[in-house]
Amino acid sequence: MLGAKHSLGLVYGGRLIGGLGVGGVSLSTPLYIAEIAPPSIRGQLVGFYEIFLQAGGVVGFWINFGISEHIPYGSKQWHIPVAIQLIPGGLLLAASVFLRETPRWLYRQKRLNEAIVNLSWMRNLPADHPYVQDEIQGIRAQFERETQGGNNEGLTAKLKELGKPGIRNRLGIGMCIMMNECYQRLSIIYFNLCISNKGLFQYYSPTIFSSIGITGTSNSLFATGIYGVVKMVATLIALVWLVDRIGRRKPLIVGALVGALSMYYIAGFIAVAKPSGTGSPTPAGKFAAACIYIFAIAFCMSWNGISWIICSEIFPLSVRALGQTITSATQWLWQFVVARSTPYMIKNIGYGTYLFFGTCMILMIPWAYFILPESKPTSAKRIDGTDSTVAKGVSLEDMDRIFGYCPHGHNMAIEDGVIKNEIEEREVADVHRP
Repeated sequence: MLGAKHSLGLVYGGRLIGGLGVGGVSLSTPLYIAEIAPPSIRGQLVGFYEIFLQAGGVVGFWINFGISEHIPYGSKQWHIPVAIQLIPGGLLLAASVFLRETPRWLYRQKRLNEAIVNLSWMRNLPADHPYVQDEIQGIRAQFERETQGGNNEGLTAKLKELGKPGIRNRLGIGMCIMMNECYQRLSIIYFNLCISNKGLFQYYSPTIFSSIGITGTSNSLFATGIYGVVKMVATLIALVWLVDRIGRRKPLIVGALVGALSMYYIAGFIAVAKPSGTGSPTPAGKFAAACIYIFAIAFCMSWNGISWIICSEIFPLSVRALGQTITSATQWLWQFVVARSTPYMIKNIGYGTYLFFGTCMILMIPWAYFILPESKPTSAKRIDGTDSTVAKGVSLEDMDRIFGYCPHGHNMAIEDGVIKNEIEEREVADVHRP
């Protein structure tokens, strides 16, 4: 793209190649983190994917804002932002050379010794440590259950596996949560960068801020930038300190409720006040602007990162990559749909846009309460015969019990998404040695 000059075809080609790369990274990154993370802090570690995604968006926005304000109109206005993208991409490429393959993937490839060595290295424990052995036993038990019915390799076999009871419900949950996440992510603001004839960077978000009385390109762009900072901070707080303490379902329910109320207020304000963007902002208009930030906080502390966590942890080993692929593709599909439709909705139905998205969020509440199981870590316990303490968590292998997947006739009873007492929850988690 940097060498395209006046060739639009090269720009399209670069965008296509870049899109393939971003799509692959968005699939593999949370999947890799989920497979190597201890169950007790899996939510936090997968959450860092979304935290840095938000941080990248904030940095990118302010770079573009600074360029639009200080760089004269010309090719440099798009060359510089595109060139800067080489830095994080290059760092990721360099760091990936030193990554080790996940023990679960190695075990599935029948490379048991390598799986043990890598797990021992990742946990910083000797291979014969009870924690490492316990986790390997869990991986082995999962693999043996999945392969008792014969070979399930190949795309056709994996697609059939996705259609089995106990797995197809996970696929449906993953696709639904990604769809719901996109409705919230793009319902109020979408960072879609384009260059106008005047050389200024225009976003959908300034249009929204202008609709509630925040006028002027610089003011609305600045408000958009602060919005991104708020989202990043809220995501950091939620995914580092809350997600593995209060679970997945409660934040989703509360976030949908708060987001819906914010949407309804904005819709009501626009319907009643009919702001024209002229005159002094009213208290009601200021609160409407505040509702945008309230929505950002509620969204980023709930659906923004938890959706990626859930989709990366719910699928069994045999179809984990395929399931993550489908849910990630669903997310990108709905990003496209909502991003394309939102500007037209705002233009043609006005405040009805906010009513629509608010109602979608209300519908998410019973879905999260009745359909989505909980998989947060539980209390801590000491390993017998060692000086190590573990915080109990639901391992990736235990997800079969939560979702009622019974491969080849195994009895895995569940009740209200929680493993029954007769099924002992695997006690693997982060190890803290004195």
